[in-house]
Amino acid sequence: MFISIVIFIITLLVLVLIHEFGHFLMAKRFGIKVEEFGFGIPPRVWGKKFGETLYSINWLPFGGFVKLLGEDETDKAVLKNPRSFASQNVWKRILVVVAGVTMNLLLAWVIFYTVIISQNF
Repeated sequence: MFISIVIFIITLLVLVLIHEFGHFLMAKRFGIKVEEFGFGIPPRVWGKKFGETLYSINWLPFGGFVKLLGEDETDKAVLKNPRSFASQNVWKRILVVVAGVTMNLLLAWVIFYTVIISQNF
């Protein structure tokens, strides 16, 4: 039973990190400021800032998030910032949002074909 729980948590960790990494990569590609890349649900247990992004591990290890500048805010100064999520073209915002699901599909494809190829040897 314990091993099953550990495997479940590790699987969840990988899926969440790959998903959020998709959002992170696409936001960085478009020059959107990523304020925080977090695993788990806050409050924060540990955090380290590299460059302009805070990488954090939070108390509940279920879920994760990428906090983008201007994602939720209504402050006019933030909305006018060229690195804000809200100031980007609609197609860029769509690509940032869809990137998470795309990374999960890519992971599924890689795992599927890795299993298929490994069975032939």
